[in-house]
Amino acid sequence: MFPEALTTYQEAAIHSADPKALIRMLYEGALTAVEDARDCFDSGDVFERGRKVTKAVNIVDELASSLDFDSSPEISGKLVALYSYIRRQLTKAHAHRSRKEYTEVAGC
Repeated sequence: MFPEALTTYQEAAIHSADPKALIRMLYEGALTAVEDARDCFDSGDVFERGRKVTKAVNIVDELASSLDFDSSPEISGKLVALYSYIRRQLTKAHAHRSRKEYTEVAGC
């Protein structure tokens, strides 16, 4: 029953959050996925590492798709470049089995 209550709480938090809070939640989710991928790298769990990298990349893609180029083109341009870089680094880290990129992305 506890996992169901937690899921209900999380869903309520998402549905009631303002846009800034949603962005923060996405960032936190991406960071957690990257840290989890790094942990999986350390433990040698390739399958789970791939799942966590995919999760982080999907969240970064969602962040990129939410950018508002009309009202803030300069900031949006810089963020889309950052998100592209993060995506490339995560893909590179997973493909080349390199821990360095996970640590770098976690600091972005």
